[in-house]
Amino acid sequence: MTELDQGTVLDVAIGLDRMTALVAGVVCDTIPSAFSDDKFTFVELSVLRHLVISGPTTFDALKRKASVTDELLTEVMWSLCDGGSIADEDGRLSLTEKGADNLRRLQASTTSAYVDALQDVPPDLLRGLAKSLGEVLRHVPAHPTANASACDQPGC
Repeated sequence: MTELDQGTVLDVAIGLDRMTALVAGVVCDTIPSAFSDDKFTFVELSVLRHLVISGPTTFDALKRKASVTDELLTEVMWSLCDGGSIADEDGRLSLTEKGADNLRRLQASTTSAYVDALQDVPPDLLRGLAKSLGEVLRHVPAHPTANASACDQPGC
């Protein structure tokens, strides 16, 4: 990558980070209501994300992927099981339909926050951005939780 390319990439990254910061507050405010849990944590969200990516998995595999201690994962696992977001079946943790619905609600609120943040952008700029994003997204890895709000599969 040339210096000009690195500068361009940095400019784009800074712009994306600024948009993310606008949405982050909404996400933080929405997590408790999306999961009906006023003490829901980002570690719990991380565990759910890993279950979406990997599908049903063992405690040890999840611990490695989420980079958390036994104690913390045990606490998170019981909280998510009690809340109905995950199930423990024969030693394998999996996302439940309720957990997938909660993630879809959270993603819908994130999408709504982006819509709100973009309200004052002129339509011609938005059309150009949409076209450019479509082209850019062809060159970045797809994420398993992308478009969960539009998906009819649990945890997609």
